[in-house]
Amino acid sequence: MRYANFREVEMAVGDPNPMWPLLESAPKFSADSFASGRPFDCEARECERWSAGIELVCQAGDTVLLPEACTIEAVEEKWSSDTTAVFATTADGELFLVFAGLTPGSSNQYVTPGPAPKGTVIGYAHGTSLHFETYVADHFTVANEVWYASELPPLSLLNPLNYIQRAAKQEPTLESWRQIRDALRRLGFPASDSGAWAETDIRQLQRAQRFLGLPETGEWDRETEARVRRSLKRLDVPTPSTAKPKRNYVGYGLMGFGGIAAIGGAVWLIRELRK
Repeated sequence: MRYANFREVEMAVGDPNPMWPLLESAPKFSADSFASGRPFDCEARECERWSAGIELVCQAGDTVLLPEACTIEAVEEKWSSDTTAVFATTADGELFLVFAGLTPGSSNQYVTPGPAPKGTVIGYAHGTSLHFETYVADHFTVANEVWYASELPPLSLLNPLNYIQRAAKQEPTLESWRQIRDALRRLGFPASDSGAWAETDIRQLQRAQRFLGLPETGEWDRETEARVRRSLKRLDVPTPSTAKPKRNYVGYGLMGFGGIAAIGGAVWLIRELRK
């Protein structure tokens, strides 16, 4: 079970090239873990809360790293199953990050509150996953927030999916309604400006699906996203290094006339010299 309106939560941005936060483990994560039901695999009306983060797959004992330069806000914070968490604010002051599921006592070996560069060791993973959350950084955000099933998403909560995809060197997906609306607008199908996904948005999505040769379901699915992304790539203006130079026919014409004039002038000069 997943929170029905998970696309309303905006994406975390942060460092455009974050480091994968697990030293020994190759990038692997559950893209659907954000906004999934808790307890795990709960049925409708049985979910007590929604997951506010993404689970990064690892081995117990893996080294956990800062994906970008941060200010460490707190270490050895109590977490579930007798594990701990580290709280940090990115150096630009934009994001509040939560790294949870650490082995108690491991963070104190490496960090204390204060500035820390990208790649700093912040502890060891206790189990087979590292829990990662992202929030808007402000003076109200001092810890993680519990997202209860009966409540709307916390106001400062951000979806960490695109952030983690960049860290994994993957192309970020279009997940939030804002991203989807922007993609439709760039294709020439402008939807509503903001707010909940509305009838206007559905109609524009159906028009885009018709244009792309897809069934007009009005639903944003994987095939629709793949077609939209391919179309947007084709619309992108090539960079100067890859763009074919445009032929300047006017210039060529002037050069031609200039060449003819030069030849005529040379012939006249030769004739004059022979006189």
